[in-house]
Amino acid sequence: MRKGDVRKLKKDKKRKEHIQRAKMDRVAQKKVTTLDKIIGKKHLYIILSMALIAAVLIFYTLRS
Repeated sequence: MRKGDVRKLKKDKKRKEHIQRAKMDRVAQKKVTTLDKIIGKKHLYIILSMALIAAVLIFYTLRS
Protein backbone atom coordinates (compact mmCIF):
# COMPACT_ATOMS: atom_id res chain seq x y z
CA MET A 1 0.00 0.00 0.00
CA ARG A 2 1.14 3.48 -0.75
CA LYS A 3 1.07 6.38 1.65
CA GLY A 4 -1.82 8.03 -0.19
CA ASP A 5 -3.94 4.88 0.04
CA VAL A 6 -3.43 4.61 3.80
CA ARG A 7 -4.31 8.28 4.22
CA LYS A 8 -7.44 7.82 2.12
CA LEU A 9 -8.52 4.80 4.19
CA LYS A 10 -8.01 6.74 7.44
CA LYS A 11 -10.03 9.68 6.12
CA ASP A 12 -12.80 7.36 4.97
CA LYS A 13 -12.86 5.62 8.36
CA LYS A 14 -13.06 8.97 10.20
CA ARG A 15 -15.83 10.14 7.87
CA LYS A 16 -17.86 6.97 8.54
CA GLU A 17 -17.34 7.33 12.30
CA HIS A 18 -18.50 10.95 12.12
CA ILE A 19 -21.63 9.97 10.16
CA GLN A 20 -22.38 7.20 12.67
CA ARG A 21 -21.94 9.57 15.62
CA ALA A 22 -24.18 12.19 13.99
CA LYS A 23 -26.85 9.54 13.38
CA MET A 24 -26.74 8.44 17.03
CA ASP A 25 -26.98 12.08 18.16
CA ARG A 26 -30.06 12.61 16.01
CA VAL A 27 -31.76 9.51 17.43
CA ALA A 28 -30.93 10.61 20.99
CA GLN A 29 -32.30 14.09 20.25
CA LYS A 30 -35.53 12.59 18.91
CA LYS A 31 -35.97 10.50 22.05
CA VAL A 32 -35.44 13.58 24.24
CA THR A 33 -38.00 15.65 22.33
CA THR A 34 -40.55 12.83 22.51
CA LEU A 35 -40.02 12.59 26.26
CA ASP A 36 -40.46 16.37 26.53
CA LYS A 37 -43.72 16.13 24.59
CA ILE A 38 -45.02 13.33 26.82
CA ILE A 39 -44.07 15.24 29.98
CA GLY A 40 -45.71 18.38 28.57
CA LYS A 41 -48.92 16.46 27.91
CA LYS A 42 -48.90 15.02 31.42
CA HIS A 43 -48.61 18.51 32.89
CA LEU A 44 -51.43 19.71 30.66
CA TYR A 45 -53.69 16.86 31.78
CA ILE A 46 -52.87 17.50 35.45
CA ILE A 47 -53.68 21.22 35.09
CA LEU A 48 -56.93 20.49 33.23
CA SER A 49 -58.05 17.95 35.81
CA MET A 50 -57.31 20.41 38.64
CA ALA A 51 -59.32 23.08 36.83
CA LEU A 52 -62.22 20.66 36.40
CA ILE A 53 -62.16 19.70 40.09
CA ALA A 54 -62.04 23.39 41.07
CA ALA A 55 -64.96 24.17 38.76
CA VAL A 56 -67.04 21.34 40.25
CA LEU A 57 -66.25 22.48 43.80
CA ILE A 58 -67.15 26.09 43.01
CA PHE A 59 -70.37 24.96 41.31
CA TYR A 60 -71.46 22.90 44.34
CA THR A 61 -70.55 25.62 46.85
CA LEU A 62 -72.50 28.24 44.90
CA ARG A 63 -75.45 25.89 44.48
CA SER A 64 -75.90 25.20 48.16
